[in-house]
Amino acid sequence: MGLRGRSVWVCAGAPAAGAAIARSLAEAGARVLLHSAPEQALAAEQAIEALVRSGGAVEIVAGDLHSREQIERTVEDLWRTAGSLYGLVVQPPAAPPRRFEDLDQAAWHTALDTWLRTPFFLAQCVAPRMASAGGGRIVHVVATGRPATASITDRATRRGLLTMTTGLAKAVGPLVRVSAVVESDDVAFGGQRITAEQLAAAVRFLLDDASGGGGAAFLHLDARSAP
Repeated sequence: MGLRGRSVWVCAGAPAAGAAIARSLAEAGARVLLHSAPEQALAAEQAIEALVRSGGAVEIVAGDLHSREQIERTVEDLWRTAGSLYGLVVQPPAAPPRRFEDLDQAAWHTALDTWLRTPFFLAQCVAPRMASAGGGRIVHVVATGRPATASITDRATRRGLLTMTTGLAKAVGPLVRVSAVVESDDVAFGGQRITAEQLAAAVRFLLDDASGGGGAAFLHLDARSAP
C-alpha cells in the first residue's frame, strides 16, 4: 500500500528538515500533518504554501507539546481531524552549544524534556491508537549533525533517545514499528552534513511498508551513503 492515502504527523524541530520531510511524504501520496508551535504557525503556513498550491496534502497542526496532558489533547484533536494516524515523525530541536561550566539544572531539564520525555509521551499517546487501527510507524530523527563542541546535555540525551527507541519498539510492537534515522558519528563530529532532502528520503523509507517490519530499525546516514 505504501504511504498513499495515509496520514503522517511530522513534529520537526528544524524548519528546513520539516518542510523537506513534508514535501517528500506528500509526493508519496501521504496526507501530512506538520506540527508547529502556536507562535510559529503563520511562518509554518508560509513555508508550505508552495507545496499546497502544487496539490500536496499538507496542513499545519498548531499546539504545545510541553506536557503529557497537552500532547493527549493534541492527539485527540488529530484523530478527530484525520480519522487515524499511520505515521509519526519526531525530530527534537537541537539546543545551541553551551560550555560545560554553564550547564545548570535548567539545561538538563530542557534536554530531558526535548529528547526523552516528549518523544516518550508522544509514543505513549499515539501508539495504542495506531495499534487499534491496525498498526503504524514511529520514526525518531536523531540527526543533529552537531560538532564535537555540542553540549554534554545534548549528546547524552541524544544517545538516550536511541536507547529508548529500542525500548519503545519492544513495548508497542509488533503492530507499531519504532525506528530511528541517525547521522554517523564522523558526521556529527564535523564531517560533511547530509542535506534535508537526504534526511527526508530516509524518513520516507522507514515509514514505507517496503522497509519491512519487526523490531526497531536504525538507519545510519552520512553524506556518502544517504539516499
